Amino acid sequence: MKWSNVRWDKDDDGNHLPDTAHYVCEGCGSILNDNDKRLALKRGEWRASKPFTGHVSYHLSELYSSFRRWSDIVRSFLEKKANNDIQSFTNVSLAETYDGGGDQIDEMDLAERRESFGELIPDEVIAMFAGVDVQDNRLEVSIIGFGRDDETYVLGHEIMYGDPSTPQLWTALSSILFQTKQTYSGRNIGIRATAIDSGGHFTNSVYQYAKNNAGKRVFAIKGVGGEGKPIVGRPSKNNVARCPLFPVGVDTTKDLLFTRLKIKEPGAGYVHFNDTLNDEYFRQLTAEKIVTKMIRGFAHRQFQKMRPRNEALDCFVYALAAYGITNININALADRVEYEHREEQVVEEKPVNPKKSFVPKTNKGFVNSWR
Repeated sequence: MKWSNVRWDKDDDGNHLPDTAHYVCEGCGSILNDNDKRLALKRGEWRASKPFTGHVSYHLSELYSSFRRWSDIVRSFLEKKANNDIQSFTNVSLAETYDGGGDQIDEMDLAERRESFGELIPDEVIAMFAGVDVQDNRLEVSIIGFGRDDETYVLGHEIMYGDPSTPQLWTALSSILFQTKQTYSGRNIGIRATAIDSGGHFTNSVYQYAKNNAGKRVFAIKGVGGEGKPIVGRPSKNNVARCPLFPVGVDTTKDLLFTRLKIKEPGAGYVHFNDTLNDEYFRQLTAEKIVTKMIRGFAHRQFQKMRPRNEALDCFVYALAAYGITNININALADRVEYEHREEQVVEEKPVNPKKSFVPKTNKGFVNSWR
């Protein structure tokens, strides 16, 4: 069992509700309550992981304890977290070695920053971009908005299940990518560009979709690992579809994203989150951490996965890549959008002179007027 699969709810004010705690099966998504856990434990058995040498020792997380309910463990975690003693929880409760090294973002800190955007787009959003991750049975897409000084808004994350080798799933994607939304003040806004990862099992499908929608700024990308890579490199058509393929420096882009996620106050670079994003989104967004390893005598920063699923992180990276491909000056665009919006308001407020109606003169008769 893994601690990351223990879930619980929050109330409308963001307060934790430990009594709602349960375990979600990583294989099938089934929910296990306390009674389910007891039943499973009765069917379990001890298996030695090392040869017997005359001394027996046991090493097991309290997630397996029949005396500890899910809610008890969650309360213990929240208490340790409040006291900045996660190491104690990790060592004692989870029976794991605490790894204090590496640069990692706290999922709960980000989740507590959720805001209610409603169905409209905040006026501060000047341009929207999308990042699409292709899996064997689904497409996942994140819609990210950018405002002045790169203040960022995660507007939504959608999952569409289906076969990526069939056109139906890509049609569903188009219905999301090519729609127009409205801001609070009534300004129409659409997704300016989309980046789709082509590195999976459906490369040709990605190439074809990107090629068919090139006029709508849909780009095929391929992640390139390693330090020092540019966020977006020059495209190549060296593929069977002759589709422009953009290399993306994923480590460089993640570095940028992690730096921005650490910004605590709204303003330049700060990341806002819509309250429609569930807790699983934040687990995936924080599924990796930065570690430093010595390779041939030199220190290298690398991203290391801490959880099996990281689609939310990948989609955010791809949206940043789409933003980089367009290479727009967001502040100049913001100035233009604000100027055009002011001009529209001036036109609407300008009074319209009513046309003067024709009033015939009454001091002449019909015959005299005709003459």
